[in-house]
Amino acid sequence: MWRYFTYVGKYRYLDVLQSLLKSYNNSVHRTLGRTPNEVTSITVKRNEKKQFIYKFAIDDQVRISKAKFVFRKGYTGLWSYEIYTVSERLQHYPEPVYRLIDYNKQPLLGTFYESELQKVVKPDEEFHSVEAMYVIVVRPGPRHSLGSETVL
Repeated sequence: MWRYFTYVGKYRYLDVLQSLLKSYNNSVHRTLGRTPNEVTSITVKRNEKKQFIYKFAIDDQVRISKAKFVFRKGYTGLWSYEIYTVSERLQHYPEPVYRLIDYNKQPLLGTFYESELQKVVKPDEEFHSVEAMYVIVVRPGPRHSLGSETVL
């Protein structure tokens, strides 16, 4: 419309409204990938089914991403230590979301996007973090350690 207004120099559009509407409905739209006249209720239903392809299945085990600042330095992992289980998948536009439960079958509050989750292949035996002290210096007086680290 603005191109027409600029060309004519007036803001009167009622006499050309039908041709503007026809031109708009017959041009390809980027989000649809086709013209609005080509879209029918059948293609809409088919595209909605294609839209929600789930990355995680129910009972998949996942980790949650830790929120970090963009330019923050750190040596810790970007994912939670605790492993959660996907309990429910929800269709949420534009990306599906998931509800999680913890090891004790307690639901977590809120929902999580696929980008916030990482699938985990859980080993047969359980593993727990152990604090390892490495160097113990023996000097007269109290005992000192030169470092500690959490090891999985």
